[in-house]
Amino acid sequence: MAVVSPAPTEASVIATSGAFIITIMTHIMHSFAYVWHLKPLTESIKLLHILCSFSLC
Repeated sequence: MAVVSPAPTEASVIATSGAFIITIMTHIMHSFAYVWHLKPLTESIKLLHILCSFSLC
């Protein structure tokens, strides 16, 4: 009975997902920094809360 190693496609999916998550986090940080400088502190905290809630879904 042969032992099946993880498929190459699985590894590439994991790598792609990781890159995608990093890209999203970078965009979120840039957007957050942009809003942080333009809006009051309360608005920024509200935005951060929304982003955190969204990412947990």
